[in-house]
Amino acid sequence: PRDNITNAELVSALVSDRQRYLNEKPIIRKPDAIVISGDIVQGVALETPNAEVELAAQYAAALEFIGELTDRFVGGDRSRVVIVPGNHDIDWALSRSAMTIVQTIDYPKNLNTELFHPESLYRWDWKTRELFLITDAALYKRRMDAYWKFFESFYANTPNLLRVARDQSPNLFSLWDGRIGIAAFDSCHGNDCFAFQGLIPREVVARAQLDLLDAGGFGLLMAVWHHNVEGPPHRTDYMDIDIVRC
Repeated sequence: PRDNITNAELVSALVSDRQRYLNEKPIIRKPDAIVISGDIVQGVALETPNAEVELAAQYAAALEFIGELTDRFVGGDRSRVVIVPGNHDIDWALSRSAMTIVQTIDYPKNLNTELFHPESLYRWDWKTRELFLITDAALYKRRMDAYWKFFESFYANTPNLLRVARDQSPNLFSLWDGRIGIAAFDSCHGNDCFAFQGLIPREVVARAQLDLLDAGGFGLLMAVWHHNVEGPPHRTDYMDIDIVRC
């Protein structure tokens, strides 16, 4: 809200950079593709009035910006734009609505183990020192609805997509006349208003490789995700590097 930089100013700065690169010796060539690795929007804090409306407005601005970026840098070909979500793309209000507070007397005896299990339904709020439990799985699953609505709007009626659809990880892209295959992972598995660590389930990684091999013909396979790996697991914005090794 305190940042009044417009989309036009951002695009103008990027176009100016590109023109400068083209005048370098040797020339730095124009980009062949655009990768947007998450945090499409800033997101909306808990207790924000009209949170749903505010989040939708942020995605509308992002859709307009990325659309113009695509037009100016890759000739409007949206199949050459690879997008994955980040933890800021999660609807915090919706995820909080899917949880209930756990009374102290009902805490599990092995709370530490429960909290750090990859599929744990428990969440800890350090601000209030309260324990929460995800009790509405269907509502919790919708916490990225705003992101997927943006995603579908961007790729609607786009030809030459390999396998791109909402609620899917990874989405698969084919670039450079089928010579490059890209697995675009959602590393926000289990992320919400209280959990910010990254995770890509191992079976998702394995399935991505099999699916790309089945698609066939790629000389180079690449992966895209959001979370950093230069830090400890289970910490804010970090993902266990073992997942990358996998």
